Amino acid sequence: VDLGSSFLLNEISAAFLYAQLENAKAITERRLDLWNGYYRLCEKFECEHFLRRPLIPSSVSHNGHIYYVLFNDGRARDKIMKHLKENGIMSVFHYIPLDSSPFGSRSSHRTAELEVSRRASDTLLRLPLFYELDTAEQERICGLLEEALTRNA
Repeated sequence: VDLGSSFLLNEISAAFLYAQLENAKAITERRLDLWNGYYRLCEKFECEHFLRRPLIPSSVSHNGHIYYVLFNDGRARDKIMKHLKENGIMSVFHYIPLDSSPFGSRSSHRTAELEVSRRASDTLLRLPLFYELDTAEQERICGLLEEALTRNA
């Protein structure tokens, strides 16, 4: 938002982080299991051209920290987000491009429109992904996603 942020941890936050670091391998394995579950469950939506799934090159490994999908336009993304929220599922957009953030718009010296960043910001939706998420809840989330995608198709 502006210059001058401080990212020092207080003692309580450091204690939580330390416990997570001690269990990092198990946490990462679980997050990757969930990530792969979403990838598998969302394949049919991509085949039907409702959305695009993440592309991970075969030469790259990741830690499954988020799972996102990209919709064809912002209206579709917002419709899905609303439907999920009405059913008790919080999904979020990922970011605001720096050039359109409050700080970026004041200090940017850009000379061109950042169309790719803006499109990603407008169409990207992060699905819930956290260590305690169970498979049944993940399947419910994807069922709600399917319900919203096919309702007005």
